[in-house]
Order: sequence, then structure tokens, then C-alpha cells
Amino acid sequence: MNRLLTFCLPLALLTLTACGGGSGGSDKKSSETTPTVAPTVIPTVIPSAAPSISPTQEPDTPPALTERYLIEWQTPNSRIDGSVLLASDIASYTLRWTNSQTQATGEVSIAGDQTQLQIELPKGNYTFELASKDNNGRLSQFVSAP
Repeated sequence: MNRLLTFCLPLALLTLTACGGGSGGSDKKSSETTPTVAPTVIPTVIPSAAPSISPTQEPDTPPALTERYLIEWQTPNSRIDGSVLLASDIASYTLRWTNSQTQATGEVSIAGDQTQLQIELPKGNYTFELASKDNNGRLSQFVSAP
């Protein structure tokens, strides 16, 4: 019972305090009414005139491991011995290359009516040489660009 009284007494005092302490005031009614104040909304952030758009960056692309080379040449018109070589006598060309850094080599055969070739090779410094082969299978000397 002592615990109940200990709990109820402060609760009763709190209730009286919250109600204004009883009827100690006058019954005199105020002729003035308290004006109602409408809340005003004031933005805390002023928007900019235009949105800011930043371009996205492409992810870093790894460096290219290969390069493209365009090899062009003129159709030869004479043989090593100085005799005439007609374009119709050329069956094919042989292009060969050497990477001066790795000493790697390669070659490719090209149709006789072609005068250029685009080739993709690993990055490096290359020397290219070209020879023509006639319809009889005779291969000319390899020549390189000056």
C-alpha cells in the first residue's frame, strides 16, 4: 500500500500542475480573441537557375596492344634483269616484317592485283619488305621503303 501511495501522490500533483493548479484564476472572459497565425513556408535552399550536368567519364581504357599499319606500293614494271614486267605477269606479292625490338618476324601473301594492305600487329618498330612473284613462280628481290 505504501508503494501505491508513493506512486499516486506525485501523479496527482503532476495532474494538478498540468491543469493550471486548480481554480485560482478569475471567471472573467477575455473579449479579445487570440489571432490565428498561419505558418509561412520559407525555403532554406534556393534552386539554381539551371541544373548542373557533368559528363560522365569513360572508364580508363587499357592501352592498345596492337597497331594498324597501311602498307602501299607501286606495281613494278621491270624485272631484275631489266626486262619488261607486265602487271598481268604478277601472280602475287609477299610482304614480310621484322619487329626491331623483339626480332619477331612474319609474312603474308597478297593477290597480284593489290597495291596496298592494312595489317594489325603487336605494338613495336617494324621493318617491312615486299617482293613480287610472277606467274612462273619466280620471286623478285625483297625491297624495303627508304
